[in-house]
Amino acid sequence: MTKTLLAAAAALCAAAALPAQAAGETALSALPACSASFFKAVAQDKNIPEKYKIHEGDMAYLKVEKLPLEVVQFDKPFKENGLTVTGYIFNDEIIRYFGVPDMHTHFWGFLIKEPWKKVVDAFNLDWEAVDMNHMSAHANRMMRMNGQKEGWKPYHRDPSYTMPEFGQMERAFHVAPYNDQTMVFCSMQSAGAPEEAIIREVRPDLLYGEKHENIPVREEKTEGEQSNAAAKK
Repeated sequence: MTKTLLAAAAALCAAAALPAQAAGETALSALPACSASFFKAVAQDKNIPEKYKIHEGDMAYLKVEKLPLEVVQFDKPFKENGLTVTGYIFNDEIIRYFGVPDMHTHFWGFLIKEPWKKVVDAFNLDWEAVDMNHMSAHANRMMRMNGQKEGWKPYHRDPSYTMPEFGQMERAFHVAPYNDQTMVFCSMQSAGAPEEAIIREVRPDLLYGEKHENIPVREEKTEGEQSNAAAKK
């Protein structure tokens, strides 16, 4: 596999089909759906230089060379909907906690020059939460399970939430600060590996990148693991 792993871990799609893309939709406007429609929009978006794209059919994947985190700044930022898009950011990682299922974590999106609240206001979304203290917001939180045909459905976390149950996928759209800029990004996390059909719906670039064989694994000890080890001494 080459060093370049494509960017390549929600407008909501059904399990059987990808959502139709609106004519003239840009990558930035397609991003909040957190689906493969984003990569179709990347292929058509003239604001994103071709040197950052790898085309496959009607999609284009953004090049990623560093893992787990890649940040690419455009040579020439562009303006859209009152926002200045300065680059893109991707993170793909498997986190292994001893005693619990591996956590597959992915996020992908753009970097924006403007302050986070201006970015939030620029998106016409039904925000689930806007956190003034942490300068962040999220919307379009969805959930689905491996092996189910129902597809993605709206999801609100229980207050006692710690992590997804085994075989559960979650995705959402976020706004958050990043190094004096603002990130607009989708996240997808799961306990255990997502099925190929789910990856194809959300992050087909991972399949193009030889099914994420080079996504790094980071091992973490859980608090419970450490406590159990101490009790045995």
